[in-house]
Amino acid sequence: MTYPDRSEELTGATVRCYVNGILHTAEEELQTLPSYARPEDTWWRNDFTRYHFNAALHPGDAVRLEAAKGSLNAYAELTVPEPASIVSLDTTQVVKTYVVHSYNGEEYTYESRILSVETGIRDIPGEDNYYYLDVRREYAGTHHFLDENGLPARPDSLSFDRETPYIETEHDPVLNDGYAASPGEDGLFSELFATNEMLCFPDRLFQDGETVLHFSLYDNEAAWTDATSADFDVSLSVSLQTIGRDYYNYLRAINNMETYGYNVSPIIEPTMLPNNVKGGYGMVSVSAGSSVVLPLKTIHVDRYPEWGY
Repeated sequence: MTYPDRSEELTGATVRCYVNGILHTAEEELQTLPSYARPEDTWWRNDFTRYHFNAALHPGDAVRLEAAKGSLNAYAELTVPEPASIVSLDTTQVVKTYVVHSYNGEEYTYESRILSVETGIRDIPGEDNYYYLDVRREYAGTHHFLDENGLPARPDSLSFDRETPYIETEHDPVLNDGYAASPGEDGLFSELFATNEMLCFPDRLFQDGETVLHFSLYDNEAAWTDATSADFDVSLSVSLQTIGRDYYNYLRAINNMETYGYNVSPIIEPTMLPNNVKGGYGMVSVSAGSSVVLPLKTIHVDRYPEWGY
């Protein structure tokens, strides 16, 4: 239960999920976020319950998520959207020159390898649609631990997802989505410009048709590992999801709140967080889409005896 100045734990509450009126029972998992405060500072602890529902969802299904305790009842109702479609995915590596203007008027440049990506998508016809992209760099391979003598020991397989890399979208009219492009690093008032870091966008520029999205990311080769050495197969994962208008507006609001401009500029308007929960507060969303994984290359990372790329 959330109050203006605090949150209190509720016991005996229930969370239910209905798909087309059919109840699906949840598996409950109690989780505790780690606390770095002193043991007596128990108010730093954050215990919560995660609910897992298993249900087959199809386009057009009615989904209702409901939380209740006694007379308290909060719920959200949504319709499963049609899945989005990725029709092509291609990459090329380029070297990009960045121009930086220092505060004393000097200008200098530096070069960086950039992975330029083109993603062809097809709009769902006959309606207004909203989408978001999930772009990840994935690594899978073998790494070698050290034994007590500091020598390579057994090889272990390792696979993991890197966090979504920084994506440059300022020059794509669709992904720009009305956000102002930054004038460049260290440019005048560069902190005041929002960028589409959530990669959410509507279909108004390609409605009922197809378009090609252009974005780029830094082509970092090294994968993080605490092993002595590792060989990784690197791939690019791109997922396109259809979302509802409420969730699109929510992502835009979060995007504006997380940009540097919102933190430092006093001239940006306050951001209201959309809410689609009746009897409570929050945002519930259901999405449908498609994903494409494109193998890129194999790299070798050597971390011993010194950390480095």
